[in-house]
Amino acid sequence: LHLSLRRQRQMCIRDRGGGIFAWANAAGARTFFDDQVMVELLQNADFQLIVGTDSITDTAAVAKLSALERLQPRLHAKAFLSPVSSLFHPKLAWFEHPGHLSLIVGSGNLTMGGLLSNWEAMIVTKLSGREATAALDEIQKFITDQSASLLPLWDPRVAERVAAVSYTHLRAQET
Repeated sequence: LHLSLRRQRQMCIRDRGGGIFAWANAAGARTFFDDQVMVELLQNADFQLIVGTDSITDTAAVAKLSALERLQPRLHAKAFLSPVSSLFHPKLAWFEHPGHLSLIVGSGNLTMGGLLSNWEAMIVTKLSGREATAALDEIQKFITDQSASLLPLWDPRVAERVAAVSYTHLRAQET
């Protein structure tokens, strides 16, 4: 994902972008949003971020994303709180350019492993015209359809969920 992001710099990101990731950690969020591509994007364009809270995403990740959101007014982050017991597991990012849409889809999460050190599979595809419009429409439909489960990071239910995830991971490491 990190290398794919660097390729986006060459395409003159101007309009907006977004990402939907199953989970994040503080180091991954810092790495992603400290990247020069994202710094430049957030100076001129909005970036909508959705992170899941079913696994890995912990209190440190939410605190880091909240701090980044305060520093970057064009970053709009939400937490996905699954209303069912199935795992929220998407990993995609999109960037709107003049005349086309770049869509990055793969296996990497917003973690250091997902960005830099794991063996991850990613595809970057360039869509234009009706294909770009259809892809953006589907992304927006997902966001609209799931709006009741998308909460601001400051919502107490987010803190409660990620605290439970943190506790579960701590207990698993002890056994």
